[in-house]
Amino acid sequence: MKKSRKKQLIAEYLFRTANLLQKQSVRDGLTLRQAMLLGTLEEAEGSANLSDLSERFGCTRQNIRQLVDALASKGFVRTEKAADDKRETLVILAEGAAQENTAEVISSVFKGIGEKQLDGTLECLEKMMENLKAL
Repeated sequence: MKKSRKKQLIAEYLFRTANLLQKQSVRDGLTLRQAMLLGTLEEAEGSANLSDLSERFGCTRQNIRQLVDALASKGFVRTEKAADDKRETLVILAEGAAQENTAEVISSVFKGIGEKQLDGTLECLEKMMENLKAL
């Protein structure tokens, strides 16, 4: 297969994967971005500040704040001012906010994919992100 065809297929698979993940999230009453934010908070041991989340998601603090507000209205998260910097807002997973389904979906997506494949994929996606940022 030609290199140009492989690139096109990768772009298509990324798009299709995002769409399928979105469909799954909607079934759970969340948008894909909301589900990913919850997964990120779980990985961060239950809390993160708005600045870190905006950097991690590659979007503005205001955009993250909208996601957080929507999740807070659904009872998934709460916010509070950081103890060490009152200008910063912490986003905290709400007590009992079940994340099992998000973790289960992610686990299912990566079923049968080995460590070497994950490393190669991660390296490729990181380079793609660098290239996109340089545009």
